[in-house]
Amino acid sequence: MNSEPDNSELRLSLVAGLTPLSVPACHSSLLFVYGTLRRGGERYSLLERLGAAYVGKGSVAGELYDLGAYPGALKSRSKSARVVGEVYHLPDTTQALRSLDEYEGVFDSSAASLYAREITQVTLENGERLDAWIYWLSRAPQRVRRIESGDYARR
Repeated sequence: MNSEPDNSELRLSLVAGLTPLSVPACHSSLLFVYGTLRRGGERYSLLERLGAAYVGKGSVAGELYDLGAYPGALKSRSKSARVVGEVYHLPDTTQALRSLDEYEGVFDSSAASLYAREITQVTLENGERLDAWIYWLSRAPQRVRRIESGDYARR
């Protein structure tokens, strides 16, 4: 076990000149993922390291875009536009969100961040609705393909 303190936030902010996003008092220990963090995705191991427990498959109101090596989702007011993903329970929400913010490149300065972390309503396959954290795109992408199915696994 590494006994050195984790200074990744400090190192990241000094190197990039940015301040990591502060983690608020969390009112949800759930996370909705729709891309590379899903089971079978190339970054799923990050959720495993955080001890995340699978809750179920669900969807959120939004539009999904193929950004190349990963997707991005934008909120949508259309009830028919859905982003498909998975919900996970985070055992140590504060620490997990810090790690996920670093992975997603989320900082206090939203102008510098591709994503913004917010609470959103997720509808599970059984119809149950839950509030969970999600990483939305902070601005509309230019010249990228929308994934019409809303499912990154079926792009």
